[in-house]
Amino acid sequence: MQLSTIYLEKLENATAQGIEQGIQQGLEQGIQQGLERGIQQGLEQGIQQGIEQGLEQGIQRGIEQGLEQGLERGMERGLERGREEGIEEGMEQGLEQGTQRERRATIRNLLIVRFGSIDEALERIVEPLTALPPEEFTPLLFQLSREDLLARFYSS
Repeated sequence: MQLSTIYLEKLENATAQGIEQGIQQGLEQGIQQGLERGIQQGLEQGIQQGIEQGLEQGIQRGIEQGLEQGLERGMERGLERGREEGIEEGMEQGLEQGTQRERRATIRNLLIVRFGSIDEALERIVEPLTALPPEEFTPLLFQLSREDLLARFYSS
């Protein structure tokens, strides 16, 4: 069975859009989580560094100045580390979300090609099918009848 050019273009567009949206959402979530972790780590490291620097500089400069410098450095390091972790987590989450969206779109499109439309019963098997890799769900969608698909994946 050969898929039409229009269908393939729509599938590529949906895939690209899903991945792009997933990456954007993942980046936003990852950066926020990374910043929160970074700030916490920065504060902890900053306090520790501040105490150590204050003691090393001696009583004449005072513990207060050391804490201030340590907090500042710790915050800078923590923020940088948080940004790095946030971007990394965001990319991972974005790719995962984009992949899941693309999988859902692919499964829905294959169901439409195979059965003409998606009713409520077929819509309910989309999520369980996304748990499978494409090399497993694609043959199932082309080989199993509607009834067999529903029996296999539809749990009431």
